[in-house]
Amino acid sequence: MATDAGNKEVGHPPPTPSRNFGQLPALSVSDDFDDPLPQVEIDAWEDSNASAQDDGAEGEK
Repeated sequence: MATDAGNKEVGHPPPTPSRNFGQLPALSVSDDFDDPLPQVEIDAWEDSNASAQDDGAEGEK
């Protein structure tokens, strides 16, 4: 169907096909991906962040 100006009416674009990950064809995300991290894991990350900040933060205040 065309409008008075001769342009076709703008509709919805066709659906996007599902994406395949070429480099990781068997990639899957576990159902518990968004679950909170165990405290042991959090502590390990916080300890590594604190030591990284200590290494380069001297004299930058």
